[in-house]
Amino acid sequence: MLRRLHTSEHEVIYPLLEGSCVNLEVKAVAAGSCPGTIWVDCLPDPRTALVFCPPQEGYYFLGDPENDAFFENFYDTRERLADLAADLGIGVLECSGTSRAWEQRLDQHLLPLGAVRSNQLVYRGRPDRKHQSSPAGVVRLTSAVLAEPRLDSSFARTILTEWWPSLSMFFQQGAAFGAVADGAVVSLCYTAAVWGDSHWILGVDTHQDYRRRGLASAAATAMYNDGGRRGMVIEWDVMETNTPSIRLAVKLGMAKAFNYNVYELPWDSLLSGGGTKGTSGAID
Repeated sequence: MLRRLHTSEHEVIYPLLEGSCVNLEVKAVAAGSCPGTIWVDCLPDPRTALVFCPPQEGYYFLGDPENDAFFENFYDTRERLADLAADLGIGVLECSGTSRAWEQRLDQHLLPLGAVRSNQLVYRGRPDRKHQSSPAGVVRLTSAVLAEPRLDSSFARTILTEWWPSLSMFFQQGAAFGAVADGAVVSLCYTAAVWGDSHWILGVDTHQDYRRRGLASAAATAMYNDGGRRGMVIEWDVMETNTPSIRLAVKLGMAKAFNYNVYELPWDSLLSGGGTKGTSGAID
C-alpha cells in the first residue's frame, strides 16, 4: 500500500521535484501553499510519489518511473484512492507524469484500460518591469475590496476558494485582479498556485454572462504587469485545444515552455483493470 503523508512530511518529496514536465501545482502542494495530498512508496527517502491537486482534480506521478514496487502498491491502494475521489464527486482519474519516461510508463499502464490521452501546454514568461499600467475597469482584489458591500464579489470568492484553502491564505501569498461590470467582479485573473517568492501560475475565469468582451484579457494584463513589478516568473497551463487562452498567453508575452500528456480514465475501469505483471509495466 502507498503511504499517505501528513502535511508536515510533504518536504520529503522535494528531491523528487525534478523533471522536464514538473508542474508548479505539484511544487505548491509540496510547499503547502496549494491544497492537496501526497502518497509515497516508502519513508524516509521515497523513490516515487503520487500528488493529488483538488482544484484541478488531477494526479501527478513523480520520481522514478521504473519503480515497479510503487505500481504494485498503487494498484493495492486504488480502491482507497477511488473512495476518496468519490467523496469529492470525482468519477474520473485524471493524471499526468513529470517526464517523458513517466509518459511512456503511463502509456503502458493506462492506455490498455481505455484511457483517453490529450495534450496540455505550459507557457512561461518574465514580465517587463516597465509595463506597469492596468487597463481601465480593472481593480486589484484585496480583502478590503472583496468586503466592499456595494460590490458583488461572490463570483471572485467562489473561484478563489476553489484554488486556495482559505481566502486568508490567498491574501497572504497570492494576488488577483478583477474586471468590474454592473457592480460586480465578473472576470478575474489570479495566482492559482505559487512556488516560493519567485513563481506564479495564473488562472483566469469569467462569468458566463460576460464572456467575449475582452474582460479576461484586461484582468490578465493587469495581473501579468503586477508580476513584472514583483520580478515573478509567470506560468500559464492550458489545453492544446483552448485557442483563445493560448492567444492570450502569447499576447501577454509568454512563450511555450513545455507540453505534457494528460490521461483520463473512469475510476471503475481502473478498479477492474488488474495490477502490474513483472517489470514491463503491462496490465494483467
